Amino acid sequence: MQNSIGNYVSDIDGNQYLDVFTSIACIGLGYNHPALLEVSRSDLMRTFVVNRTGLGINPPKEYMDIHKSAFMDVAPKGMTRSSGAMCGSCSVEAAFKHALIAFH
Repeated sequence: MQNSIGNYVSDIDGNQYLDVFTSIACIGLGYNHPALLEVSRSDLMRTFVVNRTGLGINPPKEYMDIHKSAFMDVAPKGMTRSSGAMCGSCSVEAAFKHALIAFH
């Protein structure tokens, strides 16, 4: 991701490809946008915000800890788990599955 710029994504060998899907439509400003790089505070923030790939498909190793602290710190009393999904449709499907599992 470090060598990707705008609508072009680079692979590990340095080849560049036009990303016509803009990383599943979740990176509207393109890769490594200079203004976003300037305000990002850490490499992890760059992964999540500046070069956000489909996190449900290729999450960084820290994702579960961040997800847990972000949601469980504000979760209703008695809630002990949370679950992420790739998109809105996946979220609805997961909610139904979790409900069926919990009340089966």
